[in-house]
Amino acid sequence: MSWPIGRGALLALVIAISILLVVVATSINWKKERAAYLKVVKYKSSFQSGEEVKLLLYLVNQEALDLDAPSLSYQVEIYGSSGPIIGLARQDLQTGPVRIPANSEYKIGEFVWDQRDSQGNQVGVGAYTIRIKLLHLNLETSIVIQIQ
Repeated sequence: MSWPIGRGALLALVIAISILLVVVATSINWKKERAAYLKVVKYKSSFQSGEEVKLLLYLVNQEALDLDAPSLSYQVEIYGSSGPIIGLARQDLQTGPVRIPANSEYKIGEFVWDQRDSQGNQVGVGAYTIRIKLLHLNLETSIVIQIQ
């Protein structure tokens, strides 16, 4: 079979196309991972023992297009130095499709923790990691608070 271009040129073309596909695939994945994220607003980093810990939760859409979320259900896990304090607290909010406008922040809701563990006991002084996961968009974030 005769090719209109030489084998060396054809090989160079195949390599160039392969590299281009890898670059495009990588940039698409990079953009997907960073196009939307969870934002947590806490009013302070340190709380007195027994004081309510209030967090505001936002979904940030950095895309130029609207984002359609199947729901805004999320789960919260709280960890102390010895492991899980609250293994899983689930909030089912706005089930059904939710449209997040392009280049915007959408308030998901508010999470309040009374500083009690899953058995209802006041937790001790120390650092606690609060992990929030948006279930249907596979987004998560963590923050650390201090209880004095």
